[in-house]
Amino acid sequence: MLLFLPFFTYAVPYGLFIFYISRIKNYINAGNRIPLIDKGRLMEHLKKKALISLETLIILIALIVVAAVAAGIIIRQSGLFQQRAVTVSEQSRERLVSGVEVVSVSATANISAEQMNDLSVLVRLKPGSLPIQLKNLKLLFTTQDLAMSASLQHTTMTDGFDDINISLVNTSWQDIGDVEDNILEASSTTEEQIRYSNADQRLEINLSYASNNPDADDEDDQAGVVAYISSLNLTSGNVIDLENEPVQVNGVTFAFVTISGTVVTNDSLDNLTATIHNFPSSNICTFDNLIQERRFCFVNKIGNGDTTLETGEIAELRFNFKPFNELPIETIYELQFLPKEGAIETISAISPSTLVVEKTKLWG
Repeated sequence: MLLFLPFFTYAVPYGLFIFYISRIKNYINAGNRIPLIDKGRLMEHLKKKALISLETLIILIALIVVAAVAAGIIIRQSGLFQQRAVTVSEQSRERLVSGVEVVSVSATANISAEQMNDLSVLVRLKPGSLPIQLKNLKLLFTTQDLAMSASLQHTTMTDGFDDINISLVNTSWQDIGDVEDNILEASSTTEEQIRYSNADQRLEINLSYASNNPDADDEDDQAGVVAYISSLNLTSGNVIDLENEPVQVNGVTFAFVTISGTVVTNDSLDNLTATIHNFPSSNICTFDNLIQERRFCFVNKIGNGDTTLETGEIAELRFNFKPFNELPIETIYELQFLPKEGAIETISAISPSTLVVEKTKLWG
């Protein structure tokens, strides 16, 4: 069979060619003529075809341009939507995941009085959280009888007074401005005053409250009360080295005073550096150096010691209450941490019914 394959390959087309040639020859021999093509009609026909083809080409190009523009718009919008979706996703993750996680809460107990103060809170980042800036962290502690809000007390914070030079003595008062955050005062528009009493060798700070009948148990009613920095001998030649001296009234701390230098004029702070701050001038986190119920400080248990809480770090936050606001036994309390961005951490519990040891665990 394969031997006949070349024959069919060439013979069949050749036979068909001979067949059609013979048909045409017979058609001509029978007296028929092949009609000639009219060139004019042919050109007119070709022109019409060309015009139709040109119109079709223009429409095709227009469709391609429109499709390209539409595709570009779609691609651009899809890119914007994707970017927006990523941004929303990141923000949602930060709000849901970022924040601090409370490890434990403990307090110092006054066993005989059945009260607690000086709270220590161990915190770390939530799993997957971005770093938290402790400067922007708010601490809220509430009970049925108390609601306090505290912010970080740290040397890198800037509110307070700097470089106060006092040359007036005895009954003459010098305005020293207005402390931010209302630490020293109840009125945000009235300035505090300061003077040196050479008779008593003490620095006197007049707290600018409005009422004339101060209540010793109410910070916001300490009208005209003078806080004293005692044992300050401003005799020419004396070297003064007073650091983080608390300004207190009835056990409540309002600010800290630091004075250093050599006295050149009797009864004057000239040539001395005197500062009043809402926090100690050195980075010492102790309960004694805290402004009660207004500030908290921190000690890095694991970490590099800066104010940014990062993954793997654990910080101990310390805060305390005023002498008349200690936490009683069997009291429901709520502790919240509010970062500037991220989730709020809240713990609710009840204080112990009995106090046995001085260091008492409240939670965790």
